[in-house]
Amino acid sequence: MIRALFTAATGMEAQQLNIDTIAHNLANANTTGFKRGRADFQDLLYQTVTAPGTASSASTEVPSGLQIGLGVKPAAVAKIFAQGDFRNTGGELDLGVEGDGFFQVVQPNGEIAYTRAGTFKRDSTGQIVTSNGYPLEPAITLPTDTTSVTVAADGTVSVLQGGSATTTVLGTIDLIKQLKGEIVGLLGPNGAGKTTTVKIVAGILAPTAGTVSVCGLPLPEQSLGVKQRIGYVPEAAALFESLTGQEFLELSGRLQDVNEDSLQTRIESILETFDLSSDRVSSLDTYSKGMRQKILIAAALLHNPDLVLLDEPLSGLDVNASIMIKELLAALASEGKTILYSSHILDVVEQVCDRVLIIHEGDLIADGTMESLRATTQQARLEDIFRTLTDSANVAPAISRVIAALRS
Repeated sequence: MIRALFTAATGMEAQQLNIDTIAHNLANANTTGFKRGRADFQDLLYQTVTAPGTASSASTEVPSGLQIGLGVKPAAVAKIFAQGDFRNTGGELDLGVEGDGFFQVVQPNGEIAYTRAGTFKRDSTGQIVTSNGYPLEPAITLPTDTTSVTVAADGTVSVLQGGSATTTVLGTIDLIKQLKGEIVGLLGPNGAGKTTTVKIVAGILAPTAGTVSVCGLPLPEQSLGVKQRIGYVPEAAALFESLTGQEFLELSGRLQDVNEDSLQTRIESILETFDLSSDRVSSLDTYSKGMRQKILIAAALLHNPDLVLLDEPLSGLDVNASIMIKELLAALASEGKTILYSSHILDVVEQVCDRVLIIHEGDLIADGTMESLRATTQQARLEDIFRTLTDSANVAPAISRVIAALRS
């Protein structure tokens, strides 16, 4: 009876979230650019009372077994990015996006945000801004003597100024067409600069030339802000081996100012997913190489970063753990995360990455999807593409030299 009450209670809590989501949708019925939410749920673990194949007599067995469900839990509140209805407001700077795309605006902290709410105004300086005063990116400023504004279907902004019959083009409102995250493979021969590139993006090394910005923040000027927005799994990392797995993750999360309740919930979930729950109170010096790698990946994800930098992330992991991590990366990308995946394991890069970068002798020599790289090189496999682009296609003479030396 107690179990049944618990199961029923999970259903009531789930329906409360569902009603909250519906109420929020209704409350924003007139909010420009609002996208309704949908509560998603998943069932809890089942308790096996009788396993399939259990003997029911000396000569018979139970064919299907008996399992009792333990209820439901909320999984997520997904946003539905479907096209809404257009409404003519009469505002000269009120814009609607037909089809895919988001406006880019600059928040007070300098970060870029994305919105489909096209209710724009001009501020005291003539700059086009949102109702909250956030300027468009790239910025467009209307002259003080502007008499009318026209925004073409391609985003071109032109104005008529007092006393002139000729329009003046001020710029273009650019739409971001794709907000889904992306897994980008970073490849190159030994010494090409892969790890150096990752360390520069992570704010560990300063660039010797050029400029670098991450999540809209310049490096190295705002390296602290960048480090708060990224998760980094280096190829070789030193751990505080006197700490337990739980303590190390707590330290990592608190350094990133993760709310304590959220931190403990995330640690619990990640340790269970990574099959480390039973080892959480063991010191890290007792962990195997694969267990250490899992802890590093967990620490990199605890603060829910926008950008995840991975340098040989599957090193030391067994087959099952590798499969799980690859599926996790795909799920993170679907949540809007960007993942830079540096590796020498070309088969994995070909499987998981949406785009591939190849650097050679410090230069970027390829940037594209697998389809575009195949078309460019006339090669089907990433291994053959890599060998073609890095001039290492013919390794037969080198192999012959080694074999001949061994025979001598």
